[in-house]
Amino acid sequence: MRKLLWTFSWVALLVIPVRTEIITHDLGFGLSYFRPNLIAADLTGVASKTGCVLDLRYAKSSSTEVGSLGMWLAQNASAKNPALILTNEETGPEIRQLLSDLSKLSGGLTLGPIVDGFTPDIVIKTNPAEELLAYNALSSETDIMQLIATAPIKIRHDEAAILAAKNSGEGIPAEPAAELSDEINPKEISDGLIDSTLQRASQIHRAWIFLRGSAR
Repeated sequence: MRKLLWTFSWVALLVIPVRTEIITHDLGFGLSYFRPNLIAADLTGVASKTGCVLDLRYAKSSSTEVGSLGMWLAQNASAKNPALILTNEETGPEIRQLLSDLSKLSGGLTLGPIVDGFTPDIVIKTNPAEELLAYNALSSETDIMQLIATAPIKIRHDEAAILAAKNSGEGIPAEPAAELSDEINPKEISDGLIDSTLQRASQIHRAWIFLRGSAR
């Protein structure tokens, strides 16, 4: 299975994701998944009520769309309504610049690899081939829950604590959170296709809910 996965992964490297309209999913625990095609048009009328994953991997945008994205985040990301923003090497530079400018936005947390000086709040090492394969799978009939199968181990709460601190206005440490470590390597969990970045966002949100409940 793993050999077959790698074979298709290399083929997927040659395929640019075809984005036709916004893709939405329910990730459970009040967390929604949004992947916009045309940022300005697709996010109009779309609201995050209890938290969302905004997938901007492979997303490109004009200056106008970047402005619309900034306004959407300002309206939809808050301490009670976090926005977990996924990025990678293919995220447009204008988008990465906006996210850098909004780094202190309450409720906003970026996840992905370090790219050209842009350091996400949660740094995650990814395999470009496998990430693209998982990303494309979300455009098909693939069950999104299969791509974020939770590891059968205790979820660490340090990254969720970063989100909690950011939401409280305390700010986050100067250094980014530790990269995704081998102890939660999805390859040791399943031979199936796993979207590591999306999986991490889901885990952080669930841990954040736990921390928030414990603080009450």
